[in-house]
Parts: sequence; structure tokens; C-alpha cells
Amino acid sequence: MHCSRIPSLRCDTLRASLRRRRTHFAMLRTLASRCSSASRRFLASRVVNVGSVEAYDKLSTTGDLVVTNYTASWCGPCQAAAPVFDKMSEDHDDVIFCKVDIDDEDLGDLVAAAQVRAVPTYTFTKGGETVADNVQGADMEAIRDVLASQ
Repeated sequence: MHCSRIPSLRCDTLRASLRRRRTHFAMLRTLASRCSSASRRFLASRVVNVGSVEAYDKLSTTGDLVVTNYTASWCGPCQAAAPVFDKMSEDHDDVIFCKVDIDDEDLGDLVAAAQVRAVPTYTFTKGGETVADNVQGADMEAIRDVLASQ
């Protein structure tokens, strides 16, 4: 509604109300961003996002068990299994958990070397050597079994 058709006292009241609402929404946005960043701090997983073949090589030569999740952002089962994988990373301090995006062109050689035929695919290496068969699909129990046997 246009202010010229409303008495001036009413226009001032509407303007003040709009200013209060804008301030209120700005405070809510700020609070929401603080809450989401705080929750990420407390719920951070130990999963390493691999950005290069060199970074993966460095991880795999540590002598620790490395569980690698070959995933894709468009993959529904990958997204469903991700929170379980994150939780596993928190439960197993002696294991390195990492994630490789199969759509990252820089990681194509790594994906090919792991013989990824489906996503998600999980590989298990220690000292650069494969220690268990790949797990294809979101079979989290199979991953738990491999972790228990290592």
C-alpha cells in the first residue's frame, strides 16, 4: 500500500515496524550462521578429503590402515552412507579415513588404479598394499567387518 494514501502517523509506524523486522531477521541470520559453524566444529569428522594423487600417496605410505571412500556428489547411496562413514572415522582413531570424489579430473588416475566400477566403493590399504577386498555399495557392515579383522 502506498504511503501517500495513509495518514503520516501510520506511515511512520509502518516504517519503524519494517526497520525492526529487518534488524530482527539480520540478527536471526547471524545467530543461525554462528550455530551452524559451532555445530560443525563439534561434529567434525576425521575424514580427509583427498585433493591430489600426491596427497593420497602421502596418506597411504604412513603405515596405518587407510580406508578410502570413492564417492560422487550425485550418488544417493554415497550421501546416505556418508554419516556412517564419518562416525566410523570418529570411532577408529588408529585408522585413516579418506574420501575421493570420482568426478574430480585430477584424481582420475587414482580412481582408475583402484578399479572403481561403482560408487560408493571402499578400499583398504596399509603401507600402500591392499589388505582387503574392495567393498562396492553402501555395505557398512562389510566395512565394519574389515575394520574388526585388522
